Amino acid sequence: MCVPELLSRRSYLICGVFGYPMNLPEGTTLLVNGREMNKASKLLATAQLAIVIVSLTTSPASAEAGYQPTPGNLQARQEFQDAKLGMFIHWGVYSVLGAGEWIFHDRKLTVPEYDRLPKFFDPEKFDAKAWVALAKAAGMKCITITPRHHDGFAMFDSKVSDWNIVERTPYGKDPLRMLADECHRQGIKLFFYYSQLDCTTRTTTARQDSIRSRPLG
Repeated sequence: MCVPELLSRRSYLICGVFGYPMNLPEGTTLLVNGREMNKASKLLATAQLAIVIVSLTTSPASAEAGYQPTPGNLQARQEFQDAKLGMFIHWGVYSVLGAGEWIFHDRKLTVPEYDRLPKFFDPEKFDAKAWVALAKAAGMKCITITPRHHDGFAMFDSKVSDWNIVERTPYGKDPLRMLADECHRQGIKLFFYYSQLDCTTRTTTARQDSIRSRPLG
């Protein structure tokens, strides 16, 4: 949830992907999870986003000194902003435990314990066509998904290591390739939330540093 009027353009485009109604006219009734939001609820929603807003509105100049985006990068940013409404999917090997992407950290799992998860990860009912059709039917213009999250596990056929869905799981296929092909067929933009972080790094110091610098995502 977010209140666009309170956010900068940079924050606005990030929040837009979560499907909050944009540019609401005065007096519009908001329904969130089937419940009407009153004034107090709207203020609470805004407060919950405060820490996210602070991080998103950091000056690009200070965060990316000397960085010059390519024309293609700028075009992708504009397309993401223009989409307004989209589907954001966090999906990875942690799904085996019925938990979110920070399960390795939150349950204080060991690397050997986490390494067992791919053996049980077999999303045989994955249907790219159905996923994209659902987003399109809801009026969404884009899908954002996690090809690799903070556990370093690649949800595609990575050439960097065998720590990926194709080589480590009984599923043995590249679902992101299928999703990309289907998005292209149905005219939906596909964006990736890709993390360089790997909390399962075998070097103890690196793993501790990763956890201490845990991001908001």
